[in-house]
Amino acid sequence: MILTNAVEWRLVRIYVANQISHEEVCRIVLADMNPKNEDHLQCLFLYAKEGLTTDAMDAFHQQAQLFNKFTVSAVIRSEAVISVVRREIRKLFPDLKVGNENLSQLVENEVIKRDTIEGDKAKEAVARMRKAASKLERAKAKASKPIAINVET
Repeated sequence: MILTNAVEWRLVRIYVANQISHEEVCRIVLADMNPKNEDHLQCLFLYAKEGLTTDAMDAFHQQAQLFNKFTVSAVIRSEAVISVVRREIRKLFPDLKVGNENLSQLVENEVIKRDTIEGDKAKEAVARMRKAASKLERAKAKASKPIAINVET
């Protein structure tokens, strides 16, 4: 659905599940548009006839869902990133003893905004991250599995 007052244009996706909900896919303000900005042009393409008839909106929406503050927050709070931060802190300050659990609590409580940790979108981002990580692990396991070749003589 497109909502506009002729200056500001909003592209909204409507979901009908247990209840009706909506999510803004893209918003443009014509006065703020820069024709040299690639992001502005991609967003503007969604309003064109070709953008509305193709799967451009779905691709743009999926990209927006995957690359947002909730996903980045989930990645930053992951065990791998916390371990890297701990290792860098220990390199810079060898006398400082910091555990992964303490560092994780500090990141969640003091560094990252609370709205990126709590709520439905934050939970969805963590679930998407776990799903992607398990898919990557399965691909690695499949690639490292030895291939048995039966050769009859």
